[in-house]
Amino acid sequence: MSANPLMPASAGGQVPGAPPIPIGRFKPIDPLRVLRQHVMLLSVVAVVGVITGVGVFFVLSRTVPKWASSAQLRLSEGVADPEKMRTGDIFTGSPASMEAYIKSEVYKIQSEVVLQEAIGKPQVRNSDWYADYQKDDGAYDFNKAREDLVDDHLNVSMIRGTQLINVSVHTPYKEDCQKIVGAIVSVYLQRARGETTNLVVGRRSSLLTERNRFENDVTRLTKQLEDYTRDNNMTNLDSRLEEAALVRQLKINDREEMNKELSSLDKAYQAALAKRDAGGPPGAGDIAAASEDQAIMIRDERLMSMREQREVALYTFGENHRMVLNIDRNIAATEAEREREIERLLREREEGNLTGYKQAVESITEVISELDGEILELREELIDLNLHQTKYADYKSQLDRALEGRQRIEEALSEVRMIEKLEDAVPVRLQSSASLPELVFPKIELVVPGVTMLMLALATLAVFLRELMDQSIRSPADIKLLKEAELLGTLPDADEDPSGPSSVERVVEKYPTGLLAESYRQVRTALLGKMDRRGYKTLLIGSAQPGSGVSSVTHNLATSLAYNGRKVVIVDANFRRPTQHLFVDADNDRGLVDLLLYDAALDDMLLTVQDPDISVLPTGRAGDAPPEILEGSGFRTLMADLETRFDIVLIDAPPALLSSECQLLAKHVDAMAVIVRASSDKRGMVDRMFGQFAGQRADLLGVILNGVQSSAGGYFRKSFKDFYRYRENGNAANGRSRRGVLAEAESDTLDVE
Repeated sequence: MSANPLMPASAGGQVPGAPPIPIGRFKPIDPLRVLRQHVMLLSVVAVVGVITGVGVFFVLSRTVPKWASSAQLRLSEGVADPEKMRTGDIFTGSPASMEAYIKSEVYKIQSEVVLQEAIGKPQVRNSDWYADYQKDDGAYDFNKAREDLVDDHLNVSMIRGTQLINVSVHTPYKEDCQKIVGAIVSVYLQRARGETTNLVVGRRSSLLTERNRFENDVTRLTKQLEDYTRDNNMTNLDSRLEEAALVRQLKINDREEMNKELSSLDKAYQAALAKRDAGGPPGAGDIAAASEDQAIMIRDERLMSMREQREVALYTFGENHRMVLNIDRNIAATEAEREREIERLLREREEGNLTGYKQAVESITEVISELDGEILELREELIDLNLHQTKYADYKSQLDRALEGRQRIEEALSEVRMIEKLEDAVPVRLQSSASLPELVFPKIELVVPGVTMLMLALATLAVFLRELMDQSIRSPADIKLLKEAELLGTLPDADEDPSGPSSVERVVEKYPTGLLAESYRQVRTALLGKMDRRGYKTLLIGSAQPGSGVSSVTHNLATSLAYNGRKVVIVDANFRRPTQHLFVDADNDRGLVDLLLYDAALDDMLLTVQDPDISVLPTGRAGDAPPEILEGSGFRTLMADLETRFDIVLIDAPPALLSSECQLLAKHVDAMAVIVRASSDKRGMVDRMFGQFAGQRADLLGVILNGVQSSAGGYFRKSFKDFYRYRENGNAANGRSRRGVLAEAESDTLDVE
């Protein structure tokens, strides 16, 4: 028997060291897939919802109807401000103040005084609505009617962005709502007219008082202005101000110029002083100026004459002659005398410069001081003139305001007199009378969609809850929810293969170009990749419960492996439901049981098929065979013999959760693959099966999902269609030139990319 290497840390599809896939009662779902699956159900629910909504509407309209009538009132600011009253009902104040004014009127409409008077009107007292408040003694509960009107039937609100107030009343009685609205609006308008009259009278009295006050102010301020003008010679005040300001500015400019000159002289003085104190060498300019002195020029002429004499003596007598030496001594003495004279002149010049700088600085400082005094005097003069001007302007401004106030009061009095003559001076007007009764509840455009949406929501909730609670494995996404499972491949349901198979038995042999055969080839490739890489030769194929398709999957995999060039043998170890002999059209008179119990020869028990080239070891007559025969030394010897003869040994095992044979077989094989029936097997059942095989010798390679239907998700439907479209395009290309086929294949590749 082949060696079984150490199993990886995880037999599932997880990467070692990665966090485990969360496993819970609820599985993640694809909302679009669920909705596509139940679109017919939701459509039926929508139709039923529409019908139900219509029924609910008619029931509510007969049992608890609500009829409403409304009127609109238009407000202006009122006669408190005649200027704004003159402009009509257009409010010219701030939006915040107008909003506060309208809210106060809304409160007035709902006030106890207005509602009591409105309910007392005959049209309201004779209504069916008011009749509901009649007590057993024949009297009416007036207060209860008013309270219910405010709490349940009346709605007064400001229409935002306008100067309108909407007054609305709803009652169960069609005609009564219009009567009540009309009564409330009538009472409110009547009270508003009375308030307006009182406001106009009070306003006129207030304006007359204000006018007398302004008259007194005008008289007093006129006299004060005349006296001040006369006493302070205010006739030419402006020209005096301009002249003083101009002179002051000129003085300031002169001072700035003098300050600049003073700064320049001070810098020169400080530089000369620093130079004298430092005792540095005189500058070239100073030396040149000293050389132009008369005494220096005389000595320069003498030196020139002596040098000429020396040249003559040197030429006549030679360099060491007494006359030449005498002339040299005279030249040296004269040069020393010249240097002393230059130094004396430089010192005198330096002292003279310092004295000049100092005198100039003192002179300019004195001038600046005089200018500062003059500027200060001019500033005080300007301050006095400005004070006179300010006080004069204050008197003038007060007088102008008093005159304007008197004029404004006169205009306001004129407006008030005009308002008193107007019939529509009330700040509130009836914009629209009480409307005809309208059914506001129920509304068919709300009830029918509402009931329909409610039923759709409940149906959708039920569908999603059912999907969440469903523990069955339907698609590869559900395989990821298993604790230790890796998907080896998916096998579609036979109905998904339009190539013709009515069942999956021997489909690889009978329909090698169909969808099912291609799916088996993909599973075969995945299995071989794992087994060859790990050196496995024996593979146990099992399931959690009956009906998963273990036998048919085993035979089809063996066929696919045989077509792949592998030498394959199938061992049928399902003693309770042996099937493999049926796939090769043979009897089950002898087989595995005979080998293990009666020491029969293996060659006599094997059933060999030529096309495909596979061998089958049936169970034999195993009705009473005990499962323990699978864990003896005979079975181990048999497996070792089969591994030496064949490339791959496939074992058809009974359901693991219903029998013990599967666990016994797992002790003698290299690897194991689990068949899961889509939409039938539960996640908990498969996890329990994995738990039974934990620690066994067999390496769990993964899960093969069998019987997948395209209705389980749009991905499979698209994949199945793409497969057949690709195959049909390939068949249609037969007979065409190789260049045409390759061009079409390249086009398909580009489309996929």
